[in-house]
Amino acid sequence: MTDGPEEFRRVGAQLGLALSPADPAPFDTRFALDGLVDGVRVHVAQWIAQSVHVDFAAFLDPPADLRLSVRPAGLASRLGELLGRHDIPTGDAAFDAALDVHADEPARAQALLTPPVRAALLAWARSGARFELTDEGVSLYVIPGTYSTLDVADIVANVRAAAALAARVDEALRGVPSSARLAPDIAAWRAYAGAHALAFSASPLRATGVLHGAHLTARAVATDGGAYGVELRLRFEAPLSWVLRVRPARFFDFLERTGDASPAATGDADFDREFRVTTTDPARTRALLDADVRAALVALHRGDGAVVLDADGLAVRTAAMTDPAGFGAIVDRVAVVAQKLQRRAAPYRGGA
Repeated sequence: MTDGPEEFRRVGAQLGLALSPADPAPFDTRFALDGLVDGVRVHVAQWIAQSVHVDFAAFLDPPADLRLSVRPAGLASRLGELLGRHDIPTGDAAFDAALDVHADEPARAQALLTPPVRAALLAWARSGARFELTDEGVSLYVIPGTYSTLDVADIVANVRAAAALAARVDEALRGVPSSARLAPDIAAWRAYAGAHALAFSASPLRATGVLHGAHLTARAVATDGGAYGVELRLRFEAPLSWVLRVRPARFFDFLERTGDASPAATGDADFDREFRVTTTDPARTRALLDADVRAALVALHRGDGAVVLDADGLAVRTAAMTDPAGFGAIVDRVAVVAQKLQRRAAPYRGGA
């Protein structure tokens, strides 16, 4: 085992995953792999903070709308109980003793946690793994040592295990009933999707397709205070070739696990006050987020909702549920900014 990127290069070659940065220097400590493993989108990141950390993520497609958290039981769960956050029982004694389950609607979480899903999660918990299952997918956290990363075989095994669990949850999600909390909105979403030739799903609540010339995914997302809003995401025609995450800034950002990406300020006080930027390539990120793009992102954030930018696309998340009749106007405003970003990113396509 070493602390260099060679293992990640070999894993990328073996599994067909893209390495970012594409050609890390021998002493780089932050790098990532992205792509599909067994049909599941994955992200594997290494970073160093006192010890080497390797984080594995496998994403649900589509994401759920349960405000879900499943993790091994421990001190955090006991504190949660004291604060009135109660665990959801599944009726499986061994599972309920080993894992904490939280979601807005207990019956929907219980429907998702089928016997195969519970068996896989329980096996992970019994192995001592640190992990969480959320609406977005599966996250597994490994600390292999102070100076060394994981062997290639271990990285491959972990990413395949995460992808297999996400695929099992994806299958179970198809049997989860629609949300009672979102029931008042489902008819309007269905009608809007039908009128605009969008694919529609009631559980999770979602509409996808081309709207006003843009590749749109609209979905219900859990927001602060127990509410639900709408995420309107436009997919880039070609993804960025480096890791980039831009999201609203929070007062506790200094506690964030940034993993493979480093925090990056732009020097624009207005923008840096609104957003948290993390990236594996600060130089390209500064070129992408020029003054015009920064101003457009700030305006979008202040006018329509929380802005989230990553390598795959640009999204706005509203603070509350939005009538689908208003989707088109928001999509048009997001599309203008997305087009600016794609033009700025053109010189870097293909990892050049």
